[in-house]
Amino acid sequence: MTRKTALLKAISYIGQMEETEETEAVHTKLKEIFEDLPLTRWSEGTIFDTLEQWAEDNGRNPMVGDLRSKGLPPHPVIKLRFGVNAKEFLNKHFPQAEIPKEYWKDFFIGEYERQGRPVAEKYNRHRKNGTPSWATIAKLFDIGRWNDWLDFCGLEPKKSLPPDKRQKPYERKMKVQIHSHFLDEIERLWSKEKIKEFFPDLTCEVLPSEREDVRDVEEVLESIRQMRREFASEKR
Repeated sequence: MTRKTALLKAISYIGQMEETEETEAVHTKLKEIFEDLPLTRWSEGTIFDTLEQWAEDNGRNPMVGDLRSKGLPPHPVIKLRFGVNAKEFLNKHFPQAEIPKEYWKDFFIGEYERQGRPVAEKYNRHRKNGTPSWATIAKLFDIGRWNDWLDFCGLEPKKSLPPDKRQKPYERKMKVQIHSHFLDEIERLWSKEKIKEFFPDLTCEVLPSEREDVRDVEEVLESIRQMRREFASEKR
C-alpha cells in the first residue's frame, strides 16, 4: 500500500467517525496534506512512494522516458539520492515485465489511427512519450520497411489527393501595379496589344489613384517614352 492510498483510507475512516470538533479538524488537515501530494522535496521515501503510485495508476512500472512527465522524480534527483542513473535504478527497483510483441503491434495500430495515418517520420515525432518508434516495434517481427510494416498490420497509408485536388505549381510572372493616373498616358503611347506583344509575361493591376506625386509620374512617363523609343528602333 502506498502512502497516498493509506492517506485516502485514513480520510475515509475519519469521515465515517462521529463528527466532533477534533475529528473535523483532523479530517480537514488530512485533506490538505493529500492535496499537496506529490511532495516537491524528493526524499528516498517520496521517490519510491511516487513511483509506486504511478505504477498502481498506470498498470505497469515506469520506464526511463516516463520520468520526464510532470510529477515524477527527474533523472538528476535519482542520481543524487541513489548514486546510479535512472535506468539502473528502475531496472533494480521497478523492473519491466516482459511485454508480448503482439501488445506493441496493437499499440502501433491504435497510435497510427489516432494520429490520422501519418507517414513514418511524423509517427515517430508525435508518438506518445516513452513509447518505441515504429522501427523498433517492426523489428520485433523482422520487418524493416515502413510500407511492409503497414501491410503486415493490415493498414493502408493515407491516400494522396487526386491530381485535380492538388495544389497547382506556382507560376512565376512579372506583375506590375499601375496607378490609374498613369493609365491614360500608357494607352496613348502603346496599345494594349503592343504591350502584350512586347511583354508576353506581363500582367498589370490597375490601382485607384488617391494622390498625385509629380516626381513619380514624371519618372514613370520618362520610362515609358524610353521603352517606346527602344521598341520603335527594333521595328526598323
